[in-house]
Amino acid sequence: MRKWFLFISLFFVLFFLSACSSNPSLELVDANVDIVKDKSLVGSIGITEGERKGDELIPTALFYEFTIKNTGNKTVGSIGEADKGIELKIEPKDKLKSVSEDVIGFNIYNPEDYNESGVGFGQSFLSVLKSDEKGKYTFNYGLGVSEENS
Repeated sequence: MRKWFLFISLFFVLFFLSACSSNPSLELVDANVDIVKDKSLVGSIGITEGERKGDELIPTALFYEFTIKNTGNKTVGSIGEADKGIELKIEPKDKLKSVSEDVIGFNIYNPEDYNESGVGFGQSFLSVLKSDEKGKYTFNYGLGVSEENS
């Protein structure tokens, strides 16, 4: 009886050790959120007609930046396979959605709401992280421009 108990205990220990060591693990290393008006981060809008033709308008945007590290032993994500890469999304609480709708006029966290709004959104990310690799992920949500322009 004691041999069976030892055998079963050893089996479970090996099973859990192998399961833990082979699972990929992502860790949030850094996170920043800011309201920015920076051409290098959010781009610009060129004026194509009128007395200000050739000028650029720099939009104000809500800018999120995350650094994530793969602390596991395996690569996370896959290139070339649909829906197999790393995906991040912002899931705002109801209060933040409500403020967005009150101030901007629509929920900035819903891409479909940007249609016909005159502002945009963007993201950049790595869809694959190798073991011990860090990746930077950014989201920017356009809030509009502060200058009057027809």
